[in-house]
Amino acid sequence: MGNEVFAERICQLRKAKDWTLERLGNEVGLGKTTVLNWEKSGAVPNEEVLRKLSSLFEVPIDYLLGNDEMIDESKKVLYRNWGKMTDNDKEMVNQMIEYILNSKNKER
Repeated sequence: MGNEVFAERICQLRKAKDWTLERLGNEVGLGKTTVLNWEKSGAVPNEEVLRKLSSLFEVPIDYLLGNDEMIDESKKVLYRNWGKMTDNDKEMVNQMIEYILNSKNKER
């Protein structure tokens, strides 16, 4: 039995990077038919490949597998879009988070 959420998320993340099946396969050291199998049947790769996918797409493995019920909507938006952002965008987000956290600490 496949994981439909995994299939959907891999497909969305791959397309967000504008990668072909072949490109994603090359990135993780596998063939495009393997990637197609993930997207069509929801076949889940082994832990090593999941780690590579997590790193490539900059999302937690739990997000890939759909085990993210505890992740609120704002974090999901960040995970989905992080790979689309430039390094400068990411730095700005990190600075905003630090600013907010520092402001809250000053209020206490």
